Amino acid sequence: MNEALTKLLDLMQDYNVILPNEFVSMARGISMIESVATTLDPKIDVMASIEPIVKEVMEERMNIKESLSNKKGSLVYYKNMLKTLPPLLTNSVHKINNGDMKLRFEIDRIDHIVSKFSLVVIIAALLMSSSITMTINRGPMLFDMPLIAVLGYIVTFILGAIAVANYIYSR
Repeated sequence: MNEALTKLLDLMQDYNVILPNEFVSMARGISMIESVATTLDPKIDVMASIEPIVKEVMEERMNIKESLSNKKGSLVYYKNMLKTLPPLLTNSVHKINNGDMKLRFEIDRIDHIVSKFSLVVIIAALLMSSSITMTINRGPMLFDMPLIAVLGYIVTFILGAIAVANYIYSR
């Protein structure tokens, strides 16, 4: 049986037949079970032992009646969708070529996104400018570091803490 499943899967792959993942997983599982079982007991008929279980699982996972009764799984639904798709695409391409189609994006809470991005840019600028001023050895010093750089790091730390707290609080 192991060889038959392997040949079937190879044949389907050669002809670009796409199988449901459940079927491929089940075939591989059956193949492994058969291999281990025949190693332990060469006289065992694995297929006879697992046939009722396989049938039950296959009926449960691949219930054709249920998928056909479901509107999204209905062949009529897909047929109608495929009928209307080419004219819709043709119309869209003509509008794009004529410049009649406009693309519109709507982003919810754009002000919230912009304010967070602005805060990130300010924090990054403060961090970089404070790091640059660390190389200057003039002006008021605090712990052998320029006072302006230390203040920049403190403000950066406070703004970063506020940003993290807002992020955690908003979740």
